[in-house]
Amino acid sequence: MSEKARQIPTISEVVSVDENLKIKFPESVCKALEIIPDTKLLLMADPTVGEIIMNVAALPGAPLAEARMIIGNQPGSLTKIGGKLAGDQINIVMFLMPPSTKDTINGSMLLDVSKSNKTIREIEKSLSELDVIRRVTVKLL
Repeated sequence: MSEKARQIPTISEVVSVDENLKIKFPESVCKALEIIPDTKLLLMADPTVGEIIMNVAALPGAPLAEARMIIGNQPGSLTKIGGKLAGDQINIVMFLMPPSTKDTINGSMLLDVSKSNKTIREIEKSLSELDVIRRVTVKLL
């Protein structure tokens, strides 16, 4: 059987937003993505095209942090950041960095800090010491 034939089909469902602005996920989606109560999802909304994208970010109880940063737009910037985080036993779950032709880029990272012995302030300080980072804030989610 070919790889294409073995792929799970995309699930497409129409959902409604209730009067409390809540959405109930279809059971088929929750089962397929192993979503249970308190699963953390990363939501990205693009108002210019009316699109919302959601990704499973972490299972319940996983300590996550968000790092928002302004970085220098130069070759190797992401390598330095990734190396620093890896050295601190921090996993990058997701990274959002829009394209830019400017000298700097605004980026946001979702970090799994479950294996790190660093505090949030220590992580922030460690990242701020990199020459490619102009500004960074880290917060526990």
